[in-house]
Amino acid sequence: SATGCSSQDDMTVTLYSPPSTADAGVDQEQCSQTVLNLAATAPTSGTGVWSKLSGPSGGTFGNANSPTTTFSGAVSGIYVFQWKVSNGSCSNADQVRITNYAAPTVALAGSDQNLTCATSVTMVGNEPELEKGKGTWTFVSKEGDGPTPTITNPILYNTTITGLGPKSDGSAETYTFRWTISNGSVCSPTQDDVAVKVYQLPTAANAGADQVLCNQSSVILAATPVGTGTGTWTVTPSGGILFSDINSPTATATGLVGGTTYIFRWTSKTEFCESYDEMTV
Repeated sequence: SATGCSSQDDMTVTLYSPPSTADAGVDQEQCSQTVLNLAATAPTSGTGVWSKLSGPSGGTFGNANSPTTTFSGAVSGIYVFQWKVSNGSCSNADQVRITNYAAPTVALAGSDQNLTCATSVTMVGNEPELEKGKGTWTFVSKEGDGPTPTITNPILYNTTITGLGPKSDGSAETYTFRWTISNGSVCSPTQDDVAVKVYQLPTAANAGADQVLCNQSSVILAATPVGTGTGTWTVTPSGGILFSDINSPTATATGLVGGTTYIFRWTSKTEFCESYDEMTV
């Protein structure tokens, strides 16, 4: 300048290399783990740091700056972790989700059952604990050639199962059903089996029509023959009444007394089950 005076100032510009692109690794599914293993890609430019964006409370990183650190103190739930790579004022980040399933509830199918006079059964499996799996009933096997059952609602712990029956020769059929509780694809499911034994049902009894007699001491009965099981006659009052064949549907009953109303019962019975019908004389 004309006066010989001047003024100056300095400034520094730092040019950082772009940080490596953050890669937090692939999403994971775990089963009831307390320690989660993280697997980010190590940066070639910049430094990385882990943080937890969401998930159950608690837990700590072994070394938040290590791409392959561990996270301890994990519980069941869904975690989202972030791997952030920075170099100076430049940074970028990537996230990874880890689903840590709870171990499924131990399956209990209930005690074995004997169906003596029915063709359906109500199951008594245990209901899975909250967030500890879902249950499913499956038909495993049957001992012989009995009918194929139908599970009304396979995901219901107390579902009904219908269409049960004995073997074609009338002997008892044994069915096996399985209650399985699963939670996620990585947890081993728990399961338990229950056996249901179904005995033969008798033919539905039909004692025939009521009869009105006049001055008769005997009556010919007219029940429907029993196809499955054994038919047997009884009578009330029973004093003095004799049957020609107590197991014949068309037996003759003698010893009737005038002025008396008799109730004859025709019972169809198998080993454990029975059906009866009554008629009056």
